[in-house]
Amino acid sequence: AYVQVFGFMALFIMGVAYHVLPRFVGGVLQNARLVPWSFWLQLAGVVGIACGFFVGEPFTRPLWITGSACLLIAAALFCAVTLRTLESGVPGRELFRRWVAAGACWLAISSALALTAAAADDVTWHRVLWTAALSGFISSWIFGVGRRILPIFLGCQPRWAALEPAVFVTYQLGVVASVVGAWPLADSTILNVMRGAGAILLVSSVAAYTACLGLF
Repeated sequence: AYVQVFGFMALFIMGVAYHVLPRFVGGVLQNARLVPWSFWLQLAGVVGIACGFFVGEPFTRPLWITGSACLLIAAALFCAVTLRTLESGVPGRELFRRWVAAGACWLAISSALALTAAAADDVTWHRVLWTAALSGFISSWIFGVGRRILPIFLGCQPRWAALEPAVFVTYQLGVVASVVGAWPLADSTILNVMRGAGAILLVSSVAAYTACLGLF
């Protein structure tokens, strides 16, 4: 999972972001000197964690912690480049900017959760980690870039523009509720309610997002 999410998906999204965001906002890539550092730290973190799990004790936890620390630093650098690039472009209120910014922040949160799991030496934290990474980081980026390019690629006409900000907020609240509901504690009524609420918010917001794109 670390190789798939932080290796394949994260590196893919980071590379695409560095290439297309300046074009999307009509600006230039900011803090470009941080880009190579974010790549090598991200790659080193993934390789370190994977090697730690394959080699086994006594190397697993030290490599897990070190690799997760590399992932967190890489995510912080990626956030700095992404947010500054979004701010540097032509001023605008296109909603894809919010999705992209949220996705970058969720990568940092996911990396912090990876470090938490490593420091606690507790794999139950992965329940929270993968929820934040998949629903928060990856999906927010897909929805952000999709909002920018799908109407062009598919020739569809977006609708109900006034509804889109509410869809964005609803989705992010659904992610937060799902992350809290996945907390590695004994099952409780509160956590069950949070998981259920998160699922409802995610499903409803994804349906509304698709409708706003005009795909229906």
